[in-house]
Amino acid sequence: MIIEPIMTPIEDINEDNLMFGSIRVDMDPQNADAPPRVSSGQMPSLYFMTDDDALIRVRPFHQDGFGIFIKSFVRIIPHIGDGNPEHSFEENAHSGLVTPIDDIEAKLTSKADLVSMLRKLRDFNPMSTADFIAGNQAKELHNNFYITNGNLEGVSFYREDILSKLRPVNIYDEYYERRHYGHAIIPKNVVIKFYKEHLSNLHESIFKLSKNTQFINIEGANGTTEQIPIFSEAQYFPQSMIPDGQLQARIIYSFIKAFSDADE
Repeated sequence: MIIEPIMTPIEDINEDNLMFGSIRVDMDPQNADAPPRVSSGQMPSLYFMTDDDALIRVRPFHQDGFGIFIKSFVRIIPHIGDGNPEHSFEENAHSGLVTPIDDIEAKLTSKADLVSMLRKLRDFNPMSTADFIAGNQAKELHNNFYITNGNLEGVSFYREDILSKLRPVNIYDEYYERRHYGHAIIPKNVVIKFYKEHLSNLHESIFKLSKNTQFINIEGANGTTEQIPIFSEAQYFPQSMIPDGQLQARIIYSFIKAFSDADE
């Protein structure tokens, strides 16, 4: 399925339509006893859903660069594990790479469905980061936890049974053969808090994608400026262009900070 790129502004990228974010949680595969931790130096993806149930993912910082991705019809499955995007969710589940936290449904996900999914995650058994890191969850006969504060705030953890390791609940979204296995789901208020505390309110610049056509400005040799408009379904400033990840992050941060309002 070929998706036609859309030039900014994309009016549905706004705070009202923001549903949740996704954030990378480090789990040490070589040390089962190492505590999980939210990785530093990241810019969480922001997920928006329109009133007609289209999912918009704004991915600020990634090895493949900045991108806006729109799926007009989508199936969303919260799960644990890391899937192979070459295969369907059901194939990955059959091979044991992923485990859904609920029954798999074949139907598309509506905005109301997504609200219900997110509420279910928030209703997991509450626990602080300090208690979780201290191993207090081992004393609780629960298969799920929601972290209420600290480094892991907003992350939900799940296990199939009390003998299994708790793992963060990740996002999976699918539009025909376009499959995306993402990072840990965190609520809207938590991802906004992360942007305020760690990224100088960069989310406010991201919301400007709904207000004006955004450009990459390139100065010409004769002093003129060429403007290249920003589209969805494209990837800007990837590591293949900027191999230094820290430099890439700074460039993408400055690129987003330069987004303009319609009246500027």
